[in-house]
Amino acid sequence: MRMADAWTFVRLSVWWLPFNCLWTAFLTQGLQVRVEHLAPPEAKGGALATLTAIGAALSLASQVFAGPLSDQCSHPLGRRRPFLLVGTISSLPFLFAFAWLENFWFVVISFALLQWFLNLAAAPTRALLPDLVPPENTALLLLKLACGHFSVKLRGWFPLEFCSAQITGGSGVSLWTKQLPKL
Repeated sequence: MRMADAWTFVRLSVWWLPFNCLWTAFLTQGLQVRVEHLAPPEAKGGALATLTAIGAALSLASQVFAGPLSDQCSHPLGRRRPFLLVGTISSLPFLFAFAWLENFWFVVISFALLQWFLNLAAAPTRALLPDLVPPENTALLLLKLACGHFSVKLRGWFPLEFCSAQITGGSGVSLWTKQLPKL
């Protein structure tokens, strides 16, 4: 086992950044916009629930399938990289199908297969870091990743608080605390 160099982390980030941006866009706006466009007004809630539930089920199944399979893989590219390549490339037609298809059930199928293939790539990619980092450094790596993730959340939270302060005319915290129940 070798220690991963900085270039390895940069290459992984090149995959993770678009992956996270894609899912942020899908889960905050994409699904709702497609359902709004395709489902009748009285069925939008059920349609969104159906789309989300089927996608989540395939996401879970894909990771349960890919994780153990990648642990046993003996491909010349390594245990994880074939899943990253196949999952990412195979997801592309379903990404475009999700955006362009005009039939709700075809959109559900394309979203489910998009979930399947992207999570087929994601599960082994998450396991790639422990493969590259010696066990004695794993705890430190996880701490650094957690701190980095938390700092990104905070950096996103402060501008949001500033904007909400401008909207509410007071401290940004008021926007959030007004909605909390009084104890």
